[in-house]
Amino acid sequence: MDWLMRYGERGIAIDDTFDLTRYNLKVAALMVADGRDRGLPAGFLISSHMSSADITCLFEVIKELVPNFDPKVLMTDEGFKEVFPDAQTTLNFCRYHIYKTWTRKTSKV
Repeated sequence: MDWLMRYGERGIAIDDTFDLTRYNLKVAALMVADGRDRGLPAGFLISSHMSSADITCLFEVIKELVPNFDPKVLMTDEGFKEVFPDAQTTLNFCRYHIYKTWTRKTSKV
């Protein structure tokens, strides 16, 4: 929590394990970068599936803990703007997820 409050305004990234383990649980890590650009874990989400509702729930908890949370940059898939609609955050999307969506959509053409 300390790292989220101390470094979260610079930016955060969220990514999950995406079925890389043999277990039925997925783990999403919320990362911040310190003053020397080292990645620090600021939170985790464990779920049997990783949906937009799960990510939104994570942001709801963050909003309760840090009401004025407004990072400059955010790398995530979804959910942030729903919870923090007035944030001036620049959203960046994961290149891997863009590629997967592009591949899935173009295979249907």
